[in-house]
Amino acid sequence: MSNEIRKFTDPYEKLEYAVGTADTFQCFDFAELPDGRIALHSVSVILKRDAPASDNRYEIVNKGCAPAMAMEMVIEVLEKSKVRHDRVGWDQDPYYFVRAVMNHCGDSKIKRPRFGRKPKVPDAIPY
Repeated sequence: MSNEIRKFTDPYEKLEYAVGTADTFQCFDFAELPDGRIALHSVSVILKRDAPASDNRYEIVNKGCAPAMAMEMVIEVLEKSKVRHDRVGWDQDPYYFVRAVMNHCGDSKIKRPRFGRKPKVPDAIPY
């Protein structure tokens, strides 16, 4: 992936969307690329180890699949990585990022992608 595309997202710098605790968290960002596709980016941060932030995932998908991919990325952090989310500390629930992507894409519900991995999608996104 070229650095040219990566300049559109910077999850750690913006720190607008996050899942985790104050010491260990995953931050997210997304952007619409000039060709209409959506770039979704997540970064792992572990402050206790004083380690630099490291890219976890960078996905580029069609606009219609972006909400499902955002959900997959959040679920991966919550379930597979077993990260505990501090709702009060971040002043957001863990699905805030997913809803932001949905709103940007003009979507009211998540569509499963036709090809590739199929994210495990809950029946409803909690608000």
